[in-house]
Amino acid sequence: MGREMRKFFISYTSSDSGKAKWIGWALKDLGHESFVHEWEISGGQSIPGWMEKRMEECDHLIGLFSPDYIYAKYSISERLAAFWNDPDGRTGFCLPVVIHPCKLPKMVQPLKRLDLTGCDKSEARSRLEAFITPPAAPDSEPPFEVAPKSGHATEPEPPFDSKAATGDHDRFQTNRLPTPHSFDLIGRSAEKNARNVTFWR
Repeated sequence: MGREMRKFFISYTSSDSGKAKWIGWALKDLGHESFVHEWEISGGQSIPGWMEKRMEECDHLIGLFSPDYIYAKYSISERLAAFWNDPDGRTGFCLPVVIHPCKLPKMVQPLKRLDLTGCDKSEARSRLEAFITPPAAPDSEPPFEVAPKSGHATEPEPPFDSKAATGDHDRFQTNRLPTPHSFDLIGRSAEKNARNVTFWR
């Protein structure tokens, strides 16, 4: 898609009007067309009619997410229509832009989004341009990064010392334990023989 002109439907609520108009202007300055209802709807005209017409014409819907936007009636209708148009996010129709800290709806959370909270005008414009620019491979080869070498040689691990690992292993040797006789070959009961067997160190 490159730098070709695209049409953006700006979905916002009235409390975020200032940021919506700035984003609409920035898009126009970048060579795109932006649909902002306050720039197009005159008194007595149908807001839902305008929404339906512009939704059919746009290439993307930019939703300006804030605590007020999430619960506004028209905003909900607009973003649900955007979700229905691209439910699995393959075409990138719905472009979430966070302008105030808020918890995004679950259907929006998987989508790649733009965060403009705390940005000044220059940074916001730069982020917006990068966000709406389709990804592409660079025209030139990226630099080859060489991992830094270690400053010291790796010392070999010492051989495994089984005696050191087990400590004083001669204190208890299993071969000093007597081999018990078979109680079945002796006329005494097993219980009595068990008491008479003596184990020593």
